[in-house]
Amino acid sequence: MGASQSQPQEEEEDTPAPAPAATPRPESPVPPLAEHPTAYLIGDGASCMTRDRGEILALHGQGRCFGRVRGVGGAEAQRHWAELVLSPEETLYLTERNLLTVYDDEREVSYEELRQRYEGDEAFARLSLVYEFYRNKGWVVKPGFQFGADYILYRGPPDEFHAEHAVVVLDAAQPTQWWIAKTVARLAADVRKHLVLARVDGSDIFELVVDDAFARPADALAGRRRAPVQKGAKAHSKKRKRKESGQGMAPPDTPVEGASP
Repeated sequence: MGASQSQPQEEEEDTPAPAPAATPRPESPVPPLAEHPTAYLIGDGASCMTRDRGEILALHGQGRCFGRVRGVGGAEAQRHWAELVLSPEETLYLTERNLLTVYDDEREVSYEELRQRYEGDEAFARLSLVYEFYRNKGWVVKPGFQFGADYILYRGPPDEFHAEHAVVVLDAAQPTQWWIAKTVARLAADVRKHLVLARVDGSDIFELVVDDAFARPADALAGRRRAPVQKGAKAHSKKRKRKESGQGMAPPDTPVEGASP
C-alpha cells in the first residue's frame, strides 16, 4: 500500500459510542404467511377485522404480530381472542403482497380500491411508506401514539420484547423546528426508546437516530426480553417476604447509627 497508515489512538474510557447511522436489523425476520386469511372492512377507511380464530392465528401468531387483538387481554388472550383489527397500513401492506383478501360484505375489495380510499392524503402516504420500509426490514411495527411517536419498533412479539425505537415520520419538504425534535427526543428517553427521525422525500426515506445525553437510557432495555410478571397470590407472597426480611426503606422509628438518642 502506497499511503502510510497512522497508528490508532487510544480511546478515552468515558467517550460515548457514536450514534448509529440507521436502525439495526432484528436478529431474525418476521416469519412469512403460509396461509391466505380473509378479513372484512370496518368504517370508511381501509381498516378491517376478522373474528375467525384460524385467521387471527395466521395474522397475529408465530411472531407475525399483524393487527391488534381485542377481547380478554394479557396471557388470557391466547385462549379468549375475540377479534383482530388490522390498521389501514397493515391492510394495504398485506393485500399488496396478495397475503390477505378483504371483503366489503360479500364483495371482494382490491388493493387499488383500498389505496383510493386514501388518495390525496399525503400524511397517510408517508406513514404507509415508512411502515412498509420497516416491516420489510423485519421489524414488528406498532402505533406509537402513547410514546409520542408515529410508530414503535419491536425486535419480536411485543409481549416478549421491549420496543427499541420510536419513529417519527417527517416530510422532507417541510423544515422541522429544533425544539420539536428535542421535545420528542426527551419524551423518547423517558420511555426508554431510541428516537428515529424518518424523513420522507418522495419514495425515499432518510433515517436519523437521535442518540444524545437524553436518549442513552434507552440502552437499558434495547432488545431485551420482558421479564415474566408475577401476579396474584404469588406476587403478594414475595412482597410479604421482602417486608418481613427488612428489605427496602427503614421504618421511621428505626434509630440512625451515630445519632444521639
